Amino acid sequence: MTASEASYVGLAKQTAKGSVNSTPGEFDYLLFTAGSSGPQNMVIPLDQEVGGGPLLRNVVKVGVTSAAAFQIIPRPATLGHFLAGVVGPDTKTGDGTLGYTHTFKLGADPFDAPYYTLRSAPGGLFGEQLQDCRVAALALNWKSPDFVRGAVAFQGGLPTPITYNNGTWSPAVDGSPQFITPVCDFQLDGAPLKVLQGSINFGVNIPMDEQFVAGSYSPDGFDINSRSIAMQFVMKINDGALYNKLAYDGAGGSAWAVEMFRNSAFTIKLASDQNVFATATPFSLQLEGDGKNDQTANVAWSVTPVNLAAGRQVTAVVTGIFMASPSGAAPITATLINEHAAAY
Repeated sequence: MTASEASYVGLAKQTAKGSVNSTPGEFDYLLFTAGSSGPQNMVIPLDQEVGGGPLLRNVVKVGVTSAAAFQIIPRPATLGHFLAGVVGPDTKTGDGTLGYTHTFKLGADPFDAPYYTLRSAPGGLFGEQLQDCRVAALALNWKSPDFVRGAVAFQGGLPTPITYNNGTWSPAVDGSPQFITPVCDFQLDGAPLKVLQGSINFGVNIPMDEQFVAGSYSPDGFDINSRSIAMQFVMKINDGALYNKLAYDGAGGSAWAVEMFRNSAFTIKLASDQNVFATATPFSLQLEGDGKNDQTANVAWSVTPVNLAAGRQVTAVVTGIFMASPSGAAPITATLINEHAAAY
């Protein structure tokens, strides 16, 4: 019996679409709890035809893409790859003394994103290569007390069977420390929140209906048409003023109003209990809004009716939807601190 634990999945950034990365040292290999990757064959049957009898006469493959999706416990050494795909390019600072800080924001072209080459070896039995992959989705989930968990998905181009060779691939998996909820922090409107559990979801819309052109079995491109960012969390209600803003009047009035509570003065900090380079700086990921604390801010908040149950705390589910910033600032900034000077 072949163990899944004997499998490897790695990814490396490409210089451009169509430029497969085959440099072993540039691949980062993931640890994940479950997932899959491989070809997505488009199979169609031949139409029923008069005189052809009752059974199908042919089935053919007319196109192919590739896809991958993994459930992960995010780690700071490889998380930057995913953030580059769903947020934007990074700016690196630091000389390694206190770790390297990578700041991710939407790029000059917000419809652009890097391409990746993925390779996998299921059970170490055989190899597959997926080229021209873009990150299609990233979710980060937390529930205390626990690890921060998540999921990532890729959408890509032509798959290719390749030879798996442990020595050539150099599959040293990402062993950097996990983020844990006891050292995480959540704030909104300048005040700490008592968050029990929650998630933030990044989506990248890459429609395929206009990418298959006559003369090719694989897509012409993987253009991004739109992006989406939303967060949701369950919190203990201990602030009536904040609840009234979320449910009634975003401006803090005394009656229901059509305006939603818009505030991007929020911070989510996911952290590890371990420090980079044995310093006092922990491995961490911080997510922030554009900082405009007024009614034109780029995050619109809403709240469900409070949950009341005998013997339980008063809680509610809060949802934040990200929009374009009216000031032109980056709607969200992700700041990752790790020990990688390059390749995130």
